[in-house]
Amino acid sequence: MVAKLLTELRGSSVEEHSLTSVVMECMTTDSYIAFLAFSENKECIGIISVSQVRAVYAGGLIGIIQELYVQPEMRSMHIGHKLVKTVVDYGVSRQWKRIEVGAPNQSNWQKTFDFYVREGFSAIGPRLKKIL
Repeated sequence: MVAKLLTELRGSSVEEHSLTSVVMECMTTDSYIAFLAFSENKECIGIISVSQVRAVYAGGLIGIIQELYVQPEMRSMHIGHKLVKTVVDYGVSRQWKRIEVGAPNQSNWQKTFDFYVREGFSAIGPRLKKIL
């Protein structure tokens, strides 16, 4: 599912096998968790992953959504909403102060930005990165 997300975001194919070692590394830590959504016929149709971190500015534990993807043909069926709600419920049970997400560029991904706003997120400014 993450390979499909990255393929859509990058506009070029990402092979699943190229992500295997990173997925295995992520899944061996208790600060990273992924939730999957399945159709009635047990096909995986969505994923959301989140990392738990501590942040002084937020007053303690927070969750950061790392990946959220729903199969395109399922996007009008509230699967994304259910996945976000699952993370919210998980965060409440862990006493997180907030959940953050780095949404893609608004000019290219307005529907994604609007989705997060509908889910109760508000803009806090762009994120920056430094590749090490």
